[in-house]
Amino acid sequence: MPLVHALTRQKDAWSPRQCRHLSAIAEFNCTLTHLPGKKNPVADALSRIEINAVQLGLDYNQLAKEQQQDPETTAVRTAITALQWKDVPLGDSNISILCDVSTGRPRPWIPSSLRRHVFNLIHGLSHPSRRATTRLLTQKFIWHKISRDAGNWVRSCVPCQKSKVHRHTETGPGAFHQPQRRFAHIHVDVVGPLPPSDGHRYLFTIIDRSTRWPEAIPMANATSTSCASSLLSGWISRFGIPEHITSDRGTTFTSHLWTSLGQLMGTTVHHTTAYLQDDDPPPVRLSRAGRPLSHTSGHSR
Repeated sequence: MPLVHALTRQKDAWSPRQCRHLSAIAEFNCTLTHLPGKKNPVADALSRIEINAVQLGLDYNQLAKEQQQDPETTAVRTAITALQWKDVPLGDSNISILCDVSTGRPRPWIPSSLRRHVFNLIHGLSHPSRRATTRLLTQKFIWHKISRDAGNWVRSCVPCQKSKVHRHTETGPGAFHQPQRRFAHIHVDVVGPLPPSDGHRYLFTIIDRSTRWPEAIPMANATSTSCASSLLSGWISRFGIPEHITSDRGTTFTSHLWTSLGQLMGTTVHHTTAYLQDDDPPPVRLSRAGRPLSHTSGHSR
């Protein structure tokens, strides 16, 4: 706040700290006068530094030379657009640069030979985003399809791609652990209903994950009791108790009886992903092999 205004204002409006500072200033024998900023450029250079006053490494003499040799610049001068083209002189020299003054500040026209260089000068300062880079470029320069060029060059910027933050994380592939011995991990499924044969209409399919040894045990129904009985009599009695059993999410394999059987044997029961049968490929392939039986016409026995 100016000292002239501070010393002429009522002291009741100041805090104790401000009063102490003003008392120390008043002890000096001096006259305080207000000097407008336009008449004091030296002080403005120190206290009012322009934020956008960035010194670019662009040679304007070379820019003027490239504009004279660029055929697109000649076409721009005669084109009918909303832009206001004007030749802006460079200081006291006889060299001028074609600029657009429709925004209130001169924006030099950049020929095609210098566009990538100008982009590197703007984008290389802090590697802003595509939108921010386009905004900075259009504030200072102009050329045809400047937004498209800025977007393509930002996407091809190697430092930007290395430091890019991926907010949409993707789950990596899971680890598939191979069984250490044969018959340690089996896959089970139920196929049916099929044409009746000796009162059996379903098949309880079992396949070993390691050796791909298949078994198909006929059942009269597809209840949990029938599946558990078929597993005990058709597989465990011959090959022993497996360490892991994988099945789909059918009601037969999610029942309390099936879960209790696994706990009793010390076997880990696994279920595939819902609505994704391909997560359990061995029994699916075995089921497909027996699927033609469901379309076979024959006499029941």
